[in-house]
Amino acid sequence: MQRRAKGSLLILIFICLSALGQDSAWDAPMQAGKNAMAKRQYSEAEKSFREALAVAEKFGEKDARVSGSLLFLAQACDAQAKMDEAEALARRAADSMNKAHKPKQAEQQFQQIEAASALFDKAGDLFASHQKYPDAEMLYQGVIHIRETAVEEKHAPQNNEDFFRFAIQVATNAQGALAGAHEKLGHLYFAEHKFPEAAAAYEKARNIREPNPDKHVLAQTITNLATCYAAQAKYDQAESLYQRALALFEQANWTEKPETLQTMQSYALLLKTTGRDTEASTMLEKVATIRKKLDQMPR
Repeated sequence: MQRRAKGSLLILIFICLSALGQDSAWDAPMQAGKNAMAKRQYSEAEKSFREALAVAEKFGEKDARVSGSLLFLAQACDAQAKMDEAEALARRAADSMNKAHKPKQAEQQFQQIEAASALFDKAGDLFASHQKYPDAEMLYQGVIHIRETAVEEKHAPQNNEDFFRFAIQVATNAQGALAGAHEKLGHLYFAEHKFPEAAAAYEKARNIREPNPDKHVLAQTITNLATCYAAQAKYDQAESLYQRALALFEQANWTEKPETLQTMQSYALLLKTTGRDTEASTMLEKVATIRKKLDQMPR
């Protein structure tokens, strides 16, 4: 399945939580822990994050820095194969964020929406990597709920709060983030071989992305949906989607990109599966030609 590259969600959480409340007593051990994680000094990172958690807890259980500290600590424990402890900490982080995520003013929504979404997403990733799929699903659904709330808008802004809410939607690409959240859930369902559920999630993502001028982004979503149909032996539906995805890649001048090659390979597999070996071989020859060209390009 195709997944778009994302920046570090942990960095995003740290930035957003720092913006919500500046305190050097918390920032310093958090930064030390992040630095230790980057150096793979996980035991040292754990110590720093525990220190940050102790500081954060003084602010009260509804302070978002508590949930952030817990998630970073969960990551450090997970890196040391302390799986049970990591899961317990991730659950605490999510529970804590549920209490903290109550923005009172529209101006505060950016930090809280992004911090809460990133935290639930990253905690979901932890459970998904442990194959604790129900826990991961619940957290990814939480991201969708937050993102859906963020894209709700009043058609005629009447006051400053309405204006700030609209500005936040534009600045944060709220629709794109919501589509990404549905797609993430689709990836989870696909990993579980829950193909009808995955298709429904990808379909929601596609409907949101349809008006998006970034055709290559829509093409990747459509490829995911096509692969989901192919896995259910719905070959006619899958083929038409692969063809549309490739057309979108071409319109976006994206024909010589890894994402396009992956779509072509998936389409070739469908052609081979349906007995069209000659067409499949032709498609794979195109893939090989483009890949050779990309390999020869200076990096």
